[in-house]
Amino acid sequence: MTVNIGSSPTATVSVSSNACIGSATLTATGGSSFLWSTGETTASIGTTTNGNYSVTVSNANGCTDTASTTVSIPTAPQIQVTGPTNLCSGNVATLDATSGFTSYIWSNGATTPSISANQPNTYSVTATDANGCTSTSYLQPELFSFTNGKHQRPYHVLHR
Repeated sequence: MTVNIGSSPTATVSVSSNACIGSATLTATGGSSFLWSTGETTASIGTTTNGNYSVTVSNANGCTDTASTTVSIPTAPQIQVTGPTNLCSGNVATLDATSGFTSYIWSNGATTPSISANQPNTYSVTATDANGCTSTSYLQPELFSFTNGKHQRPYHVLHR
C-alpha cells in the first residue's frame, strides 16, 4: 500500500474597505475551494457588517487550512451645514460646516470650514475626509422681508 501525502494549502485573507460606501471586500487565496464563516463558497465576499470572518480553503488533495480576520468598516462621512435661522436685510450670517474633514470647497470658492453669507442663495459645501471620501450639504438662506411686522422666507436646509 502506498500513501501519498499532499501538500497543505496556505490560506490567506485580504480586506479592502470602501469607507465611502460603507462596505468591505474579503478575498481568500491559497486553495481551489473556499468556505467562509458566512456560508459563502466563493473566493471573494462582500460585507457591510463589522466583525470576525474566517475562511477554510481546500486544495485538490482535500487538504485544508483556515485563516481569519477582523473587519472594521469606517463610516461614510456626513457633512452638515449650520447657521442662523434668520437672515435679515443688511445682516451677515456665518455658515459652518462640520469639523474634522481634511478639505472643504464651498459653492462660492471658499476653502475654509466657515463662510459668511449676506445674499439669498443656495450655498453648498463639499468636504473630503482622510479616506478621500466626500460628502456634500446645502443651505439656502433667503432674506427675510417684514410685512406688517411678520417675517417671511426662512432658511431651507437640503442634504445630499
